[in-house]
Amino acid sequence: RRREGILSFPPGRAGREQAAMEAALRDPGSEAREEMLAKMEVSIEFLVMNCEEMKFPGNSFDVIFGNSILHHLDLEKTFTEMRRVLRPGGICLFTEPLGHNLLINTYRRLTPHLRTEDEHPFMHSDIELMERSYDSLRKDFYHLSTFAAVPFGRTSLFEPLRNILHSVDQSLFQVFPFLRHHAWMALLEAKVN
Repeated sequence: RRREGILSFPPGRAGREQAAMEAALRDPGSEAREEMLAKMEVSIEFLVMNCEEMKFPGNSFDVIFGNSILHHLDLEKTFTEMRRVLRPGGICLFTEPLGHNLLINTYRRLTPHLRTEDEHPFMHSDIELMERSYDSLRKDFYHLSTFAAVPFGRTSLFEPLRNILHSVDQSLFQVFPFLRHHAWMALLEAKVN
């Protein structure tokens, strides 16, 4: 998805545009979709292409973002292509699942029907490749102890418990940096000069 210098690999999130995109994707190609987008005063151009070989000219985007998509792709090709289409000063912003946590990996093995064949959660080596592919990489890690809140997901305890455990996670990551790679998710912000 492309918008004035922004490229999104759905399921990226962007407020009103996100709601419009989700609605549009439910019924692609329909007149109802076009009417709904017009009412929301949102212009979205949907393009389908291989992000490992994008048809955009170089220096086309200021921002590229996505949510849990990179771990389905050939990272070397994808990082090369994203760098090519980013303008100087541009950023790539992605959330990606990590693959070092024993409990999460056990869950993944027990639920193969929820996975795709091309899925490969990010390992430390993938993050290192991303660091080498861009001029800088900021990494934030989330969801280590927060899993303890999951059983309370449909209760009033969930939000406060999750918030407390998030704070615990951030403290643990400060004191024991090696635990960062055992988190469930990483927020990765790569920049080009």
